[in-house]
Amino acid sequence: MLDDVLIPLVETKQRERVPGEVIKNMVKEYLQYPVLEYVYNSEELQQLVFYGGSCVRICYDGPRLSEDLDFTVLSPAYAIDLDTLAHGLERRFRSEFLIDADVKVRQSEVMKRVTLKFPILKKLGLAPTLPSASDLLHVKIEISLSSLPVYEFGGVETSPVAQHGFNVFVRHYTLPILMAGKINALLSRVWFKGKREEVDIKGRDFFDLYWFFDRKVEPAWETLKQVTGIATMEELKSALWEKIEASVTPEKLVYDLKGFFANQRYVRDFAKHYKEIMKKHLT
Repeated sequence: MLDDVLIPLVETKQRERVPGEVIKNMVKEYLQYPVLEYVYNSEELQQLVFYGGSCVRICYDGPRLSEDLDFTVLSPAYAIDLDTLAHGLERRFRSEFLIDADVKVRQSEVMKRVTLKFPILKKLGLAPTLPSASDLLHVKIEISLSSLPVYEFGGVETSPVAQHGFNVFVRHYTLPILMAGKINALLSRVWFKGKREEVDIKGRDFFDLYWFFDRKVEPAWETLKQVTGIATMEELKSALWEKIEASVTPEKLVYDLKGFFANQRYVRDFAKHYKEIMKKHLT
């Protein structure tokens, strides 16, 4: 995998002058497919429900890259052996793809996480030249133990995914449920980045909001009402526009989105015109 797929991928994108952080996320995305294949080909893991940005990207052809694989369980009684998952993935990458991955497991009452650490950045030419620079590319698998309330029939479905030679049936939330979850995250997320923590929004949340509206998706209303208290489109549009007016600037959007698109001009233009674009959807 490293020599015959990932190195050619990186070299091609470098010739196209794609920024290094974006190429890292492209490599992460490639590595997500064997993880998904392992998860949904394992009987004990098939009840996991895929959601989040990577779900939109992989199951619904979303236009932006994503970093992590997010799953949830519909029943808190569903037991997950995190060590078995972690070491199963470690063995798969070593035996089938000849890549050694260090694994780190972390869990709490509300979340379980496996982090795969691949020592490949230097060989791929994606690590800074400083001697102290890390060689590790991290791929995270997070399992939330608190799921969204799903009221609509068909709120969870199974779809075939075929990409890069990997083939698997993935269990995931539908677009209306994903939109309800994204709106809840956008309105309630606490997130600070930047040298002075001046970036207090995740640009990807606001891009995804645009994508849902552009696709003419409506949120699952009962789910949205349960998690936000919002029950009508009028209330929703008012809450979203208030949040955008109060919090969004082009600089904040670019800060987060620049790592998820090869075309940096598109990111800058999207951020510049964001309020104008969303005003058409929300007012």
